[in-house]
Amino acid sequence: MSEDDRAAKAARARALLKKRQQQKVASSSTAGDSRVASPSPPPSRSFTPALAETTPAPRVENDSKDVGTLFTNGHNVAPDTHWLSSLDRVDGPTPPLSTFRHHPSSAYPTPPPLLSPPASSPSISPRPPHAIAPLTHPDVGGQTDLRTLIQEQARAIASLEAEKVSLNVSVEQLKHADTKLQQMNDVLQSERSKTEKLQGFLEHAESDVEQLTNQLEEHNIRLASLESEKGSLSRQLAAAKTEAQKSRELFQGERNKVENLEEVIQRMEKDMSELDVRLEQKEKSISSLQFEKAALSACVERLKGSESKLLEAQSALKAERDKTAASQRRISELEASLQDLSSKLDQQQQTIALLVSEKSTLSASLERLKDADARLQETSDLLEAEKMKTEELQEAVQRLEAEGDESSERIAELSAAEKSFIDKSRDQERALHLLNSELTESKSRAEQYLRRARELEEQIETDDRAERLESILQNTQDRADDLEIQISNLKQASERNDLEARLQAQSHIETEWQKRHAESEKLYASIQEQLTSTATKRDNLLQEKSTLESQVYAAQTSLNELQHKLAQSTSELSTSVRSLQQAQSELRAANRRADEAEKIQADLQTEGIGLMRSLEEMRPKIVELTDVKLDLGEKVESLGRTLKDRDETVAQLEAKLEELREQQLAAQRKQQELSGALEKEISHSNESNSELQEAYADLQKELETTTANAQSLEGERSQYRHTASRHMDEISRLTASVQSHSEQVSSLQAELEERQRAQDEATEFLERAHSEMELLRAQLSAQDEELERHKEATVSLTVPGPHSFDEEMLNTLTQQHSLELSAARSEIRTLENSVFQAEAKAHSLQRQVAALEDQLAHLRPSSRNSQLPSVPARVSSRNFDHSDDLRRASFGSGRPTGVTRPASPPSSFEGLSAETRHKRKVSLSMLKARIDSETATAKSHPSSRAMSPAVKPTSLPTVVEPRSAPGTPPPQHLGRTSQFLDESHIFWCHSCRGDLVIL
Repeated sequence: MSEDDRAAKAARARALLKKRQQQKVASSSTAGDSRVASPSPPPSRSFTPALAETTPAPRVENDSKDVGTLFTNGHNVAPDTHWLSSLDRVDGPTPPLSTFRHHPSSAYPTPPPLLSPPASSPSISPRPPHAIAPLTHPDVGGQTDLRTLIQEQARAIASLEAEKVSLNVSVEQLKHADTKLQQMNDVLQSERSKTEKLQGFLEHAESDVEQLTNQLEEHNIRLASLESEKGSLSRQLAAAKTEAQKSRELFQGERNKVENLEEVIQRMEKDMSELDVRLEQKEKSISSLQFEKAALSACVERLKGSESKLLEAQSALKAERDKTAASQRRISELEASLQDLSSKLDQQQQTIALLVSEKSTLSASLERLKDADARLQETSDLLEAEKMKTEELQEAVQRLEAEGDESSERIAELSAAEKSFIDKSRDQERALHLLNSELTESKSRAEQYLRRARELEEQIETDDRAERLESILQNTQDRADDLEIQISNLKQASERNDLEARLQAQSHIETEWQKRHAESEKLYASIQEQLTSTATKRDNLLQEKSTLESQVYAAQTSLNELQHKLAQSTSELSTSVRSLQQAQSELRAANRRADEAEKIQADLQTEGIGLMRSLEEMRPKIVELTDVKLDLGEKVESLGRTLKDRDETVAQLEAKLEELREQQLAAQRKQQELSGALEKEISHSNESNSELQEAYADLQKELETTTANAQSLEGERSQYRHTASRHMDEISRLTASVQSHSEQVSSLQAELEERQRAQDEATEFLERAHSEMELLRAQLSAQDEELERHKEATVSLTVPGPHSFDEEMLNTLTQQHSLELSAARSEIRTLENSVFQAEAKAHSLQRQVAALEDQLAHLRPSSRNSQLPSVPARVSSRNFDHSDDLRRASFGSGRPTGVTRPASPPSSFEGLSAETRHKRKVSLSMLKARIDSETATAKSHPSSRAMSPAVKPTSLPTVVEPRSAPGTPPPQHLGRTSQFLDESHIFWCHSCRGDLVIL
């Protein structure tokens, strides 16, 4: 309930009370003097007897002295109440009192949430998959290079690093969500404790209201309350309709959120399909790598075939060299017929040395080619191993993607839970606002009932059993305090149990996150080991590449040497052909010589016939000549045989030379092809070497970044551990404080129960006392009337002379009556003192409760101040946090402003503290109110106080409270009238819960 509604209710109550007082005064003035007992009071005021001699209070025309002008805007303006009808009621219909007692939580239905959740609520967007660049498909007939494999490994490592970064981001988001949930839990716990305290106070106030309404409610007020309840019901129906519309809008918003979530799920499915396509591309790249492997094996087989052809060419060259050497030997033998045998031996030794050197070079080249084949086989094995490792890395990437999807799902679940917690907290805040409004309304009702109770206490001034009532009231107050302590202890115990359960859940969640962090660290270590192994393998491959390049260079040099030797062999063949041509010319010359020799022989035969005669003379000479001839014939025959052999060898050499030329052309073609392939391989190897160097530099940079990330992750992990330890310390401290508060709550609940019982007993006793008091008042009024009649009779019968015995008896009776009245007034003052002490004790208890609430609010995290709704708070002399704004927003929101409070006179409380100064000023105001009320009653009862010792009225200045802050709105008027009890009983207290305190 707002301040304006309470002010309107107070104004209506004052108007009704004023009207009844005027009716009573009119009825008492029209009654005759022959009545012995006081007239029966109207049903609206069953416990307020109308005194016989009370004169009607004159109607004061000055509006500045009316209490109702506190809620108007000026001195000379009539009270304007049309603005009250335009205000919306917040409270609902007043349910039966039994429901308030037994079902306090169901007094007002919990409304649906009035505000839709904000659109900017934190929601975890789904993690986008890493854009893995598709692998480039190499040509089918291309040569082998390690570029694609290294690029795949680099991309896989980059994707793993990006996955790791996204997982770290998700972990940080989850931790931030956990901290937010913890803060919301703390806020909810504090709000629940406040709501439970308020419910306890509500139950207490409702029980008091039930007891007082059973005694003091009147028929007209019931009719007015029924009309107001009817209006409030209509307003509640309208509010319920608006709330239903809002709930429908909220339902539509939730449906839109569900549709958005379905769209997010569809996008995630699309991302999964894209990942499947990328996996297919990876499989295609693997098949292309396998195809490249097959091409490499075919190239290796071609190289083997070329090596076999090279071996055949080398054997052919060797045979050609052998044949050329044989021809050279034969030519040298033909020439050696004219030369010495030593030159032949030297030539043979030279040819043998040349052949041995060529054989050694050819064997070395063969060994190099075998080593190259072995290295190629090793590289193929390494390629297969790298492919297996890439498959393993792809499987690890798939596992990481699955884990990332799971983490995204968990993040979505946690975000949904956080949203639900936020909605629940908002609902509880709204319920708390409603409870605050109900509390303010109950306080206003309690104030009204306290006013009526004080009226009744003023009516019980002549009761003799005030001391017993005072003791019973003190006992009830003590029991109420005990009950409040017990209730607070019970509430703190329940809050402690809730805190322990939530703490266990949070610890379980923390252990799960620690396990996940350990798993991610293990996975990071395994990935780092794989990266180091791939780096070492890459280094090994680079070394093998360098060795292969050196082998290729050596093979190229050997091929150049072979080409040079082949050129030398061709030149030697040309020289051998020339030597053969020379030998043929020499043979022709020898044939001519032989023909000439035959001719000469014929001539010699002719001559021999002529010389036969002289043969006998020359027989010894002829024998010598025959020997020479035989030698020459043998030489000719040997020369013919050698010529035939030479012709055969020349023909064979020509055929072989043609074959060698053809083989040389084929070898040149093959050599050109091999040189082109080698040049291509060298260019590819150079390009791959440059790319490998760039990839190596990139990998070094990535390794440095990963090491830096690992160090940062280790630092973050240490920070997380420190924060977790701090949180555990705070949790232990909070649990200890919660235990202490729960003990206090239990003791307060016990005290509250005792006070409730004592208050019930006091109300029963008050009812009995009221009935007895009515009887006593009737007797007292009868005695007063008898005394008046006796006075009149004595006055009429008085004659000059000595006083009679009857006059003395009357004087003694009046004196005794005045003494009894003074004793009753003293007892009333003692009762008022006891009531003031009880109120002071209640005020101190309220201050203690406020201090405890401040301590609880200070124990909460500082971030809660930004989450609580900003409610306008009334400035007071004591410090309080924003949690009191929910409780006191209704007290400071509706005060009228515009008229300043009059300046306070200089006081003598300069050196005192604010609290003691406040207490003294409040006590002085109460004393002034009491004295003014006594003076007013003395003026209205001059006959009953004529013979009693009366206190002379003194005009005390009104004690004005200083302003607690420049923003505190003061009351508008301080004027007084005698329409509502005594206006001096109304003053402002800025340190209390409410603004208007009525004594």
